Amino acid sequence: MNAHDILKELNSGKTTVHELLAKDNEQSGISEILSRLFHLETKPAEQIISDNFEQIIYRCNDNSLLTILMDLFAEHTTRNIISSKFDIILKRLSEVDNKSVTNPINHFLKLLADTPQGIEIIKNNFKSIIRNINKSDLFQIAQTTKGISQEIDDLLEKQLEENHLEVAKSLLNTYKIDMGEDKDKLLQDYANTLSTMIQELLISENSSWLEINKNSNSPYSDVYEIKNKELRIGELKQTYHIPNHTRILPPLTRINLIDNDGNEFACIEIKDKVESIKKDDADMEKLYKLYAELREDGIIWTNITWDNIGIAPEVNVPSLNGENIDVVPSSIGFSDNQKGKPLKAGDWVITNTDYIYDENCTEVIWKTPLAQHFEERWQQEQQKKIAEKYKTQNNVTQNNVTHDVDRNET
Repeated sequence: MNAHDILKELNSGKTTVHELLAKDNEQSGISEILSRLFHLETKPAEQIISDNFEQIIYRCNDNSLLTILMDLFAEHTTRNIISSKFDIILKRLSEVDNKSVTNPINHFLKLLADTPQGIEIIKNNFKSIIRNINKSDLFQIAQTTKGISQEIDDLLEKQLEENHLEVAKSLLNTYKIDMGEDKDKLLQDYANTLSTMIQELLISENSSWLEINKNSNSPYSDVYEIKNKELRIGELKQTYHIPNHTRILPPLTRINLIDNDGNEFACIEIKDKVESIKKDDADMEKLYKLYAELREDGIIWTNITWDNIGIAPEVNVPSLNGENIDVVPSSIGFSDNQKGKPLKAGDWVITNTDYIYDENCTEVIWKTPLAQHFEERWQQEQQKKIAEKYKTQNNVTQNNVTHDVDRNET
């Protein structure tokens, strides 16, 4: 096939250049002829990808975008494309439907932050990241990228402080809270309240916005650690009004948020952080004794897990600004009458104040099989005590009757 034949074939519209190249062989020399006709220069694959990068990623569907980007990053020949085209990538990721990938920019940064090469890319493009993200994603971005460099940390702290209301709003905007149709207004209304609470905690703990760490171990609320304090934001407590006991760690504050119709829809709680139970110290018999102690004092606890147990501080009293404070029990949903013996440092305490009932409550919800097992064991022990008590009383009665008979015979 000569040049004339090739042009005729192309002009007919029946064959593409790609199809012609597919037919190429040593005899036809089609690629060589095409190069002469169109003055084509052969380019390496990475150059072709770079030249057409924007078109490529905009033709990707949302679900496969991150995979393609990380495939390019994984190959050393195309890794530089990720860095040089970072603004385009951020713009494309910002347009991804959140139903496909939640916070795609942060997801991408997490993947990059797992490798030294990825960290370098983040460093070189961090100002661009800050420019391109929604401020509602700022806290999550900070959780992913803090500690990479002092320059990044300084920039993040400045951004978090300047956008504290948006940050507070993003913390409230959790799937664990159902706000209904008034969501946008409720977020706006309570953002200032939450921001004020956080800033007071930061002052008390001599901490900063950047030092707030998310600890996502609770299924019912998002937990944030601020040095020696915990901030919990989540769904309503199943049991807001609960018995007061020394074994239950009292929060500094515990409030329910109310919507425009007067309905409660979320709970915010601040409490002292306590040391968790180590795996080697997880003594099941000791845990049962704690449960039995509560039951003896008329309290039922149905959400028994090791995540809900901690080690009591030296003084089991809420503190703020380094000083113990008196919290009115009713203001945090506790009854006024505190039961239980005084604790000492090292004793176990309940850290999650949900699913705790007075024994006379008629609507007890059992959250864990372990709680049900403990309750069955405790009930069996009570029945055994009653039987032994009855047996003892019966023996005393029998002895008294025998003594009376003996005296009469005498």
